[in-house]
Amino acid sequence: MRADGVDELISLEGVRDEYHVTLRGLSSLGVVTFDLQLEDKTLSGQATLDGATADATLEQVSEVYPVAQRPEESKAVSTPTPKGKPRSPGIDANLEPIRQAMLGKGAVVVAVDRDDDILACVAAFEAHGIKPILWGAKSAIKVAGQIQGRVAGIITGTNVARLSQAGIPIAFASQAEQGAAALPQRVAALVAGGMSPTAALRSLTSDAARMFALDDRIGFLRAGFDADVLLLDGSPLNVSSTIQRVWVNGEEIR
Repeated sequence: MRADGVDELISLEGVRDEYHVTLRGLSSLGVVTFDLQLEDKTLSGQATLDGATADATLEQVSEVYPVAQRPEESKAVSTPTPKGKPRSPGIDANLEPIRQAMLGKGAVVVAVDRDDDILACVAAFEAHGIKPILWGAKSAIKVAGQIQGRVAGIITGTNVARLSQAGIPIAFASQAEQGAAALPQRVAALVAGGMSPTAALRSLTSDAARMFALDDRIGFLRAGFDADVLLLDGSPLNVSSTIQRVWVNGEEIR
């Protein structure tokens, strides 16, 4: 409680016997005691502080309501392992992406730049049957012959034409939703700098899908694949080409 005569918050403890309440606490000025009677939500009586006694009235200013206890969550019933058979190890959410990559159903992206770090990275993943996707990889051209066929691909903007010519799949990152709108112009500039138009188109479609183990449903115009299609009036690598029709999940929306 806080009292006018004491410039601090006082912690009080006490007992209640029917309508009679006694409280006691310690302040910087000494011991505080209350001898009170409860009547119509008001405590009235005597307060004593450091030997001085005065009338005291404490009015109730809030209600205390019972709080319903949260029911305990039901525990999943585990099926006992049959005798003689090994116990299932379960699934570790932190390691599951790595396991999927080892099964060829997922991808691992590693940010790396220096040529010696690139070789160490590729060797480490190769030991576990994984072809990583290299992010950045500014010095990859120096070791292109050593990593060709050992990586799923490279997401980079450095030496793109030369890496593509070395047989390494390339993909691009938009960094954000609005950045995707500039990808065609960016790739068109790379074609002007020596990248083949076919390799450039693959980098935006099938090669990117293969890198991320998604080529079973996207990246190609094939029966049974996700039908997300654009129809343009010219080459997709020509900045003057415009979109004529759009299909999303097989439904034409434009």
